[in-house]
Amino acid sequence: FLILQTTTTTTNRVPFTLECHNCKSSITTRTIAQVNGVTILMVVVILFVFWPLFWLPLLLPSCKSIEHYCPNCNNRIGSADPC
Repeated sequence: FLILQTTTTTTNRVPFTLECHNCKSSITTRTIAQVNGVTILMVVVILFVFWPLFWLPLLLPSCKSIEHYCPNCNNRIGSADPC
């Protein structure tokens, strides 16, 4: 028994309304900002350019990837890459 879950990449960085393809409910997505490789790369670049502010990408939501989840079934709907 195999369940394939498809996810999409979206450019929305804010929650949006759609029908979940897993539970078929009309939902507004739940978003989570996560540190990824691009965020770490920004930290390293800023560390060499102006080290006192190297930690800034770790705090700014625009420098993190945004993951969208269904609030009912917790299925991953999609993601938005950082700037």
